[in-house]
Order: sequence, then C-alpha cells, then structure tokens
Amino acid sequence: MLAMVAAVHVGIGIAPMIARTIPADCRIFDHATNPPESARVDIDFYVQLNAPGEAHHLVDFVATQTELRRS
Repeated sequence: MLAMVAAVHVGIGIAPMIARTIPADCRIFDHATNPPESARVDIDFYVQLNAPGEAHHLVDFVATQTELRRS
C-alpha cells in the first residue's frame, strides 16, 4: 500500500482508494474524468521449486488470466 501511495504522490501512478484516505494533494478521477492512458507494466514471479503447491497454483492462475508466461 505504501508503494502505491508513493507512486501516486510522485505522479507516476493512479490507484483505487477509499475516499477518506485520499491525500489532499492528489487528483480524483470520477466517472466524468478520462484517466490518462495506462502504461504497460511487466511483473515477474519467482517461485522456489520446493515452494508449497499453493504458490505454484497462484502463479499458474495469474499467468492464465494475463499475458504472463511461465518460464
């Protein structure tokens, strides 16, 4: 959460927030506002071979829901 808020504060991110938690110096996008084009973000998952099956399942699930490819 802190990283997300920091990205919003320095102007490199947008984030969903509960109304009472929005910092005063942040702009609010509502239904009438056209947010800026989003940038492509690449995220890597690293899972140890001996990690619990749930960890491998999570990576597999995310990979099937996005453009991720497991290597």
